[in-house]
Amino acid sequence: MIDVRASSVEDPRMRAHSPRKAPVSSALLPTFLQRRAPRLPPFLSRRRAWIAPVLLVLASLIVGIVHVPQHDRISPIDEFVYIDYLAKVPQQGLVRHGEETGWFARNYYSCHGVVQQGDPLRYFCDRSEHAFDKHYPIEGFTSADIYTPFYFIATWTLAQPLTWVGVDLVSAGRFVGALWLACAAVLLFLTMRRMRIPDPVGFAVTLLMVGSVQAYWANTYIGTDSTSLAAGALLLYLAVNYGSRSNIGWGLVIASATVALIKFQNIAAVGVAALFMLCIVGENFWERRREKGLIRSILMDRRLWTAAMMLALPVFLQAAWLVVRNALDLGVGGSNGEPMPLTLGAIFRETFKFFGEASYDPSITPMGAGTIAVSHIVAWLTVTGVLGVILVAKNRSRIRAIALAALASVLLLGPALAFVATFTGSYFALPPRYAIPLLPIMLLCTAWLASTKRHVSMLIIVIGVFSFLLSLTI
Repeated sequence: MIDVRASSVEDPRMRAHSPRKAPVSSALLPTFLQRRAPRLPPFLSRRRAWIAPVLLVLASLIVGIVHVPQHDRISPIDEFVYIDYLAKVPQQGLVRHGEETGWFARNYYSCHGVVQQGDPLRYFCDRSEHAFDKHYPIEGFTSADIYTPFYFIATWTLAQPLTWVGVDLVSAGRFVGALWLACAAVLLFLTMRRMRIPDPVGFAVTLLMVGSVQAYWANTYIGTDSTSLAAGALLLYLAVNYGSRSNIGWGLVIASATVALIKFQNIAAVGVAALFMLCIVGENFWERRREKGLIRSILMDRRLWTAAMMLALPVFLQAAWLVVRNALDLGVGGSNGEPMPLTLGAIFRETFKFFGEASYDPSITPMGAGTIAVSHIVAWLTVTGVLGVILVAKNRSRIRAIALAALASVLLLGPALAFVATFTGSYFALPPRYAIPLLPIMLLCTAWLASTKRHVSMLIIVIGVFSFLLSLTI
């Protein structure tokens, strides 16, 4: 049986050691990098434990401080309609299907233009009138109505202190993305510490996420993707810490519903956490398969019901939001491209799209040397981490259950979202960024695998720091 209690030990090699001794994984690194240093007074030891999380917060803020001032154009990832939504929060709270984009967003578009999509409409910059609708994306209509207002209300609120000191609303909203990134970094690092991964390795791998190309696009521009890394790290943290069979994991259920309401594509992280629970239940069933009354015992397992509610509640709430959205529909709208048929070939392509591309999107990644290097480093390490853990880790270990859940989710996510898109409107080729919530989960596998070999641990530390510094040159 897999023991997921907080006191459980991940690596079987550690069982021979007393709980009072340092985990074997710390011995994988040189003495000066080991977590178990000479004894310090308790207050100093507690403070030292927060050095790495604080540094990760600072690294996340540096990402925003370095990149946001350099954004002289709008992101091609629908930032135009997100800016419109953000600007309308104080007056409307939300936007409706068929609603035209407002003066603020159109003026910003006219003054700045879009990355990789032509020059700005300079003639209409800072004028009371704007160009014809056909000059704007989706013929001047919004497409952000599919999202609930939670992300935009939170971003507008958090951006206000910056606007009070003279920062414009768009830049202030972009800086808020660094806060979401900091939350993701701290949660991922604490999860790695919970999994007994040495702090230097956990810190370096978390830096890989903070400096990833997807973090650049998602967390330094305005957009619902800003929440995706935090959503994945939050669900992973809660799943790893949940091990009680005496009650339902209500924290997991509520977090699953919340992240999916903010952006439905965050359901990818929910799927990993739910499948992790089901892996535990499945291992339990296999070990006790000859016992009497096993079926009833399994059906009463709280982890099974937790997983079921984690998947059911977000779908129900999203369906409720679609009802509200349809009730507010203005009955008009622009064209967002020709719909595509959901063929068997399309399903096959979507099945394998996200594995290896969760760390970057080739269609929008600028072809600079630093960007190419960072994106491929993270892509290779995530694939290696997931597959390596499945091949190397023990059968009844938490990390192997996480890797199996991640692999299943990354393969099922594409077809699932394609069917949802077909049901709610029309199918379109899914962008790789929809798999961003899976990135923290796959990087956890990378960190665990790297910590099993001393020379690999040292190498991953160097790669993590180097990749982060390189990402600042994007």
